[in-house]
Amino acid sequence: MTASRYNPVTPQIADELARIVGEKFVIFGDAEKLEPYSHDEIPEPAYAHPADCLVRPGSADEVSSVVKLA
Repeated sequence: MTASRYNPVTPQIADELARIVGEKFVIFGDAEKLEPYSHDEIPEPAYAHPADCLVRPGSADEVSSVVKLA
């Protein structure tokens, strides 16, 4: 199985996410803080990838806006 391709989160996207949910609810560009979120319970290496960004929306409207941005 080959790893999936994806478009990484850019600084511009991280800024837009911070505008949606608030700066303190977005982690971007800090490998140490992102490390706990960089793995899943699936042991297959094809699915392993460091997290680009963590977003913690606080409402259904924020979730909706984040999904629309994605």
